[in-house]
This record gives sequence, structure tokens and C-alpha cells, in this order.
Amino acid sequence: MRFLRPLLITLVLTGSLHGIAKAETRDRQIIRCASYETDPDLAIVSCAALLGTGQEPDSVMAQLFYNRANAYEKKGQVERAIQDYNLAIRLKPDDAMVYNNRGLAYDDKGQYERAIADYDQAIKLNPANALSYNNRCWDHAILGKLEQALADCNTSLKLSPGNAGAYDSRGLVYLKLGRSKEAIADYDAALRLNPGLTGSLYGRGLAYRLVNNRPNATRDMTAAQQIDPDIANKFATYGVTTP
Repeated sequence: MRFLRPLLITLVLTGSLHGIAKAETRDRQIIRCASYETDPDLAIVSCAALLGTGQEPDSVMAQLFYNRANAYEKKGQVERAIQDYNLAIRLKPDDAMVYNNRGLAYDDKGQYERAIADYDQAIKLNPANALSYNNRCWDHAILGKLEQALADCNTSLKLSPGNAGAYDSRGLVYLKLGRSKEAIADYDAALRLNPGLTGSLYGRGLAYRLVNNRPNATRDMTAAQQIDPDIANKFATYGVTTP
């Protein structure tokens, strides 16, 4: 499972204080621009208004493009998101998480090698970035580069031991390696941390099938398919089919 970066309102507010008027309406626009998780349409409009003033320093402009890119991606407008991530990187090329999120956008297009290149850069800029290790693990797993994937997931979990997404990703790696008991253990851990992970539920069901535990397999896979009827097709795109 892949992850986005959380909201970054502080950087925008801090950057905005340098030589720019502190008008209440402008501060509200800044906060709205960072609301891409809850209201992407409002974020897009607010970010555009701030970008249109031409009065922001490059560091703030980069954050505004980043926020708008996340809003576009939230709406499924991946090409627009990538365009804004490109502009953010041009203005602030040392921000690891802009590369991380552009990698996620490339993932959405199925361009896994380009996504991995972005995760490489994100990790180069911030070697302690557990999210990018997890995201790169996921893509390596999809591409069948399972030893590389396993190394990345292990690093992600070392950096962030309570990361349910990394356990989910490593569960997929173990599943594809045929290490079913280890897959079950990781999916168990992921579901303890986040019971809403449908992929972990289905993946655990597949692993139970491989160890001939049919009752548990049927339980997990049926429950997952009730939540997400397309889950089997998603796993097929990961290179995993029902045994």
C-alpha cells in the first residue's frame, strides 16, 4: 500500500510572512489551498488565486503547486497533478516528498519505472523517509523485483515500525515469494494496526489458501470482496491470482 504526504500548512504560512501582507483573506486562502484531502475543489481554486497574484516567493509558490497537485490527484486528474509537481520541483528541487507524490501519480498511470526513479530521488534527499521506501517496495513487488522489494519494506519498517502500509506491502512480497506463513503474519500485523485494509484481508485469504486453510481463506476473501467487489482484479494487476 502506498502513502501520500500529510498536509503542510506550516511551511506556507511561515514563508508567507516574508515581505507579504498578512491580510486575513489571504491567510484563509492559504489554509484552503492546503485542504486538498477534504475539499480538493476548494484547494484548487484557492491555490490558483494565490498563484495568480505573482507576489509569492519561490518557496511558497512551490508549496502552492504541491498542494494543488495533490488536489488534482485526489480528483483523479493525474496529468494535471504531474504538471504541478513538475513546477514545484523546478522551484524547490530539494523537497523529497514532492518526488514521493509525483511517484504516486506515475503509479496511477502504471508507469512504475518512472515512479521508482522518483522514489529513488526522494530517498536520496531524505534517507529516513519510510514512506518512500514503502512506496518503492510496492512498485518493486508489482514488477517482480522481489528481493529489492523485500529490502525496501524491511527498511521502511525499521524506520517506522508501526506502519500498517509497510506490513501490507511486505505481505504482498511474501505472497509473491511463496512464503505464505510470513505473508499471513504481516497481513495480521497490518490488520491489527488498520482493520480497514481490504487488500490485507484479501491477501491474507490468498495466503491461507496456499497453506490449505480453506475455512480462513474463504472467510477473509469473502469479507474482502463484500467490501470491494473488484479486489480480485486488483490483485491480478499486482501479479497475484487466486490459487
